[in-house]
Amino acid sequence: MIPGDVLLMLDAHAGDHCWVVLHAIDGGAKVVAVMLRTARAFTDKTVILKAGDHPFVSVDTCIDYSSAKPFVVSGLRQRVTDRLAFPKQAMDAVVLQRILEGLCLSSRTPNYIKDEAGCGS
Repeated sequence: MIPGDVLLMLDAHAGDHCWVVLHAIDGGAKVVAVMLRTARAFTDKTVILKAGDHPFVSVDTCIDYSSAKPFVVSGLRQRVTDRLAFPKQAMDAVVLQRILEGLCLSSRTPNYIKDEAGCGS
C-alpha cells in the first residue's frame, strides 16, 4: 500500500466507504488512511472533493479526518483477498496533496495522527 491508494471497504456497521492511504508508518508495516463521506451538514468541510476529482466521487464528498487511523498493511491485503475491500483507482497526486494538507488543518484530525504526520513541526 502506498500513498494515494484507494480502497472501497465493506463494513456492515459503518457502511461501505472509500478510504485513501495517506502515508506509511512503522517502517511501512502500517499506513494511515482516511475515509471519504458524502457531504452533509455534519461532515468536516476542510477538504471537499468534487465530481471529477476521482472516478468514485460523483457528488460533493468530504474527507472525514476524524476517521484517520492506522491500518496494518497485511490486514488490508487480507481484506482484499477476502473480498471485504476492493482496490479502486489511485488518487491523483494533486488531490492527494490537498487531502494531506487538510490532515494538518482539520480540527477533527486525532492529535496522535497529526503528530505522526509531522503537523506543526
